[in-house]
Amino acid sequence: MLLVNEQLRERFPGRWIAEDASRSLIEKADVQSIADLRGLGPKAQEVLFRADITSVEQLRKLGPIPAYVMAKRANGNVSLNLLWALESAINGETWQEVSRKHRTSLLLALDDYERSI
Repeated sequence: MLLVNEQLRERFPGRWIAEDASRSLIEKADVQSIADLRGLGPKAQEVLFRADITSVEQLRKLGPIPAYVMAKRANGNVSLNLLWALESAINGETWQEVSRKHRTSLLLALDDYERSI
């Protein structure tokens, strides 16, 4: 998965996929559990759990795109709002800001990722 993240980072540069930025944000906030992440409510936590994403470290290593795809596969019909929420949880912006500012780059990266797997 990290190889895919590196490829996505090269093709779509920006902080939405920057592992170092997400690590520092999560470490600064002293987040230990997915339940502690801002913007991921009980339903999103349940969706991630069904996708076998159970820790903040795992979510950070995967990144928002692979985590979203795993959640979508494990849960069937998952809204793009989950992608915005995952990016939001990692980088600290609200999901509304993510949707507005990073929508295009996230959708392009999602399309690329889904074609590569």
